Amino acid sequence: MQNRENAGKNKKTVLTIAIALLLVLALALGGFTFARYISQGSGSDTARVAKWGFTVEAGGDNAAGFNTQYANDTSEVIVRANGSSKVVAPGTSGQFKFSISGTAEVAAEVTFSLAYTSDIGLPLTPSEGGEAITYNPIRFTLNKDNSPVEEDLTLDQLKTALEEIRVEVKPNESYTANYTITWAWAFEGNYFHADESVDTTAENGISCDVLDTLLGQGKNYGTVEIGDTYYTVGTPETDIAFDLTVSVGQINDVA
Repeated sequence: MQNRENAGKNKKTVLTIAIALLLVLALALGGFTFARYISQGSGSDTARVAKWGFTVEAGGDNAAGFNTQYANDTSEVIVRANGSSKVVAPGTSGQFKFSISGTAEVAAEVTFSLAYTSDIGLPLTPSEGGEAITYNPIRFTLNKDNSPVEEDLTLDQLKTALEEIRVEVKPNESYTANYTITWAWAFEGNYFHADESVDTTAENGISCDVLDTLLGQGKNYGTVEIGDTYYTVGTPETDIAFDLTVSVGQINDVA
């Protein structure tokens, strides 16, 4: 009887051990089933907009350009418009000022552009043949930081000179420049030549006083005698109008 009870206990013990082994095996197999290789990494970053610190200003003291009246060196008014329109005449002058300053965290470029719709001028064609010429009395000078860059320019030549300006500024590089465009209509003592290399005081030129008078009268003259030569005078242009733009813009490369 005792032997039977011992045998029953042994069977139960073996069964218990077997179940335990099966559970361990099941857990082990289940663990391998859900295992996988994992490599991880993490990081973070922040940024802000790069700063743009350039400013362009136009104007300043005595920078009105064209006016309704002009005074001489002793403050006497020598030209005054009959109305609100701005005018120009022999002996008048003026200037336009522009300043550029600042620093940016990007590469930048300074450029100029000039567009004009009209320039005061008198077209002349020699009656005996020859190329037509145009008398443009208003002459411009381009200055940078009080030093002349180009002088004695027509409006068209000023346009070319301005549009050739290209200034590249590197990131975080400070840039400051002051540009002044002065203009003047000479009062006396000049002679006009189609060939600008000729001495403008030579007597064989066309008197600017005569040409100025024709412009001031502002009408179509047909053929007139100037000196010893007959010229066909075209319709005079008696207005000057232009738009000048100074720009500082971001670029993608710097020389």
